Amino acid sequence: MWLFYLIVFLIPSNLAKHFILPSSYVGGSLVDYLIPTLYLTDILIILLLLLKPIKSIPRPIIVFLLCLLPSVIFSASPIPAIYKWFKFGEMGLLVAWIKENHVTLSNARAIKSVTLAVVFQSVLAVGQWLNQGSLFNYWFLGEQPYTSATAGIDKITWFDGSLKIPPLGTTPHPNVLAGFLVMGPSLLYFDKVGPYAILTLIPLFLTFSLSAWLAFLMRNKWTLLAGLTGLIIFGRSLSFMAPESSFSRRSQLSQMAIAMLKDRPLTGVGLNNFTVVMDHYGYIPATTRFLQPVHNIYLLLLSETGLIGFLGFGYLLVKGRSWFTDKVRPCHPVLLLLFLGLFDHWPLTLQTGLLLLFLTL
Repeated sequence: MWLFYLIVFLIPSNLAKHFILPSSYVGGSLVDYLIPTLYLTDILIILLLLLKPIKSIPRPIIVFLLCLLPSVIFSASPIPAIYKWFKFGEMGLLVAWIKENHVTLSNARAIKSVTLAVVFQSVLAVGQWLNQGSLFNYWFLGEQPYTSATAGIDKITWFDGSLKIPPLGTTPHPNVLAGFLVMGPSLLYFDKVGPYAILTLIPLFLTFSLSAWLAFLMRNKWTLLAGLTGLIIFGRSLSFMAPESSFSRRSQLSQMAIAMLKDRPLTGVGLNNFTVVMDHYGYIPATTRFLQPVHNIYLLLLSETGLIGFLGFGYLLVKGRSWFTDKVRPCHPVLLLLFLGLFDHWPLTLQTGLLLLFLTL
């Protein structure tokens, strides 16, 4: 059982072995999302399943995986699609193990694991901000090595006009760290902010993730009202956080996703194949070649898996657990993650997002 709590603590860990294959390239450019990757948490999940095998798989998981199969069979690049299908299958088996063993995130050990992870990531994030670079190296739970000179590292314009690097924690991107800092405390407190959520305020602010800020404010109607008021009043002065180029790229990606859905309405272009075919649907100007999935999990599902896969995902959400029939609270972790998915793709494309999604089902 201790393996499960270790997995919970390592949700934000990015430590992994990458297997670069010819299918991981698009027109000579290496694409992270197309690289089959074995994470530390994958190894722990496999050990968990081997030590205490499951007896059955919940029907919603089976239906979801079956609905994804057409998008695998008819994909433009089969290897990334097959890899992603097995990744969803692995997460489904983890859910089955949790349900069979009646494990919840509300017991004392799980609370300790989540709390330690939130505190650890918060302290590390503040340290990275002060250092304006990584503190250790990749072998330290997958902390991304970076400095101000690292090519492609995200930078924001600070209030004094200087360029600053938002912290990453042990995740691959500031937005993912921000998402975890929002989601982590919400796994423990469904109806109030809680002391550990307060702890995340400073590192969450330093990530400069607008969507995560809004998700944090959604915990309480009063904080939501105050936050929206602040955005209205200071919205123009905060425009440096989301430059026009970012909105333009997101809009172009959305248009590409819609075009893909129109071409393949039932099966989509293929699971995990958005970046494989996106060049056929337009070009996004950038300093380097821009190969990113659409920043919206719903458009991503529709474009890659079509209506069949999208309906399977909807069935999984509705039937996956009793949260859907419970009294709906704005701060429920599933709703927070679905909200974050409106603005980014990491809940479906990265290990941290998948773990958060399936652990909250």
